[in-house]
Amino acid sequence: MIEHIENPRALTALFGDDFDFMNVNLHEVVVHRDGPSLRLRFDIPQVPQSPPARWPASANTTQIVLQAGPIEELQITGFTSLCSGILRSLTDQGAPLLEFTASGCSVKCKFVSLRVESVTGYINA
Repeated sequence: MIEHIENPRALTALFGDDFDFMNVNLHEVVVHRDGPSLRLRFDIPQVPQSPPARWPASANTTQIVLQAGPIEELQITGFTSLCSGILRSLTDQGAPLLEFTASGCSVKCKFVSLRVESVTGYINA
């Protein structure tokens, strides 16, 4: 996954190599006509050992926003109030493909570039 992200330092500076997208809780999928682009907002259960000072002291999960664009193909199937699944980046016929798969929900998107838009501490109650 990290190999397709243009600015991986946004994640590796916090986690090193100690994170994955195998247990992602998807909050939001936004499709925007500019680009066109796709934005995914999700949580991962990992929290950095030394979180930034601006994060809440009791943060128990990390919220990440990824932006893909321009997008070339997009498929969204289903959506539920709890979308916990696997997020991965693959290559499909030479083009990068972002894929989220969960029970009752899937998102597949071919894109040109993928960026970390934000990484924040989050309190999952």
